[in-house]
Amino acid sequence: VEDIFYTTPRLLIDSPLPESGKTTVLEHIYRFGYRPVQAALIASPATLARMLAEGMRTILIDEAEKALRPDNPITADLLAISNSGYKRGGTRPVTTPLSNGQWTVTEHSTFAPVAMAGISPNLPDDTLSRSIRMMLLPDSEGNVDDSDWEFIEADAEGLAGRLRDVIGQAAEPIRGYQRPDLPEGVRGRMSEKWRPLLRIADVAGGQWPDQARLLIAHEMQIRQLEKD
Repeated sequence: VEDIFYTTPRLLIDSPLPESGKTTVLEHIYRFGYRPVQAALIASPATLARMLAEGMRTILIDEAEKALRPDNPITADLLAISNSGYKRGGTRPVTTPLSNGQWTVTEHSTFAPVAMAGISPNLPDDTLSRSIRMMLLPDSEGNVDDSDWEFIEADAEGLAGRLRDVIGQAAEPIRGYQRPDLPEGVRGRMSEKWRPLLRIADVAGGQWPDQARLLIAHEMQIRQLEKD
């Protein structure tokens, strides 16, 4: 991501109901994502900024309706880091103590993937505009297998290794494919957030280019309905 994509859209795993698999999706990302870190374990936004200064991490936020609620005193700073880190070049100033007792201000990069999961979290428009939304509903018919990590952890590790190999092979083709064709009307931030997915889909081929553009068309329809 660091040297391939200009933006890294936020993934919003949303649901109107509990027990829809939101946390399970985050658990899978934790095992397959790049150097994941759970934001619930971070004491302050400054700590997160210092962690990112040591290298890119994949930030995971569960129960976003609570962790990012408007009255949470650190929500504004966490969202500011997420919003600035959506695009390459985003930074956050952090004060750092010096050996002589003085303080200095350093700029830390905030560019990092973010996945948030919650029950209809109350997120501001500037965060939603940077997000690709995945809507989940409970599996009322019992068609989905349980993710019992006690028994499937080894399989997950094997799959993670295969994913790393595939990503390594695809990195150069994706890096060389800068400008995929965007659906008509996709401009500005919407084009920024969807372009990385389109580049991956077009390089992958098969059904993926059409599927990615169907997702964009679906979001455009939802936006139009909200305006009307």
